[in-house]
Amino acid sequence: MSFAEAFGQLQSAGALVVCSAGNKNRVVDPHFPSDYGACLSVAGIDAATRRYDHPDYGSNYGPNIDIAAPGASLRVADRNNDFRLGNGTSFAAPHVTAACALFWSANPHLTADQVREAVVTRTMNIDALNPDYVGALGSGLVYLPNLF
Repeated sequence: MSFAEAFGQLQSAGALVVCSAGNKNRVVDPHFPSDYGACLSVAGIDAATRRYDHPDYGSNYGPNIDIAAPGASLRVADRNNDFRLGNGTSFAAPHVTAACALFWSANPHLTADQVREAVVTRTMNIDALNPDYVGALGSGLVYLPNLF
């Protein structure tokens, strides 16, 4: 079974899969697994609500991105029982996963596709802060107040 088939089976079984968009600081077409249709693809933004733009590991962007979330200078636990700053779309994707989980727990009658649609369409528009990336950061910033 291919990865595409596996993700398709997850979607058919009612799962909602959230994936980081990658950190090559450019349009990467394709980027897997985030470009599988069954996946919700997440870009990273910084504290100023701008695309996280680091020359070595900035957030990918482009037409295949579904949504954006904080992905820069996030305080995260490390393996030495300490904290450090984390950067990248792997840190952005959990924000979207949490928003989906909270919304779904409040609306258990919804399907995965309905939860995905709600989270992606009830974002905060960040186009004015990212004029060079209009349409390349998905529908906008994941935004809990718009979900409840």
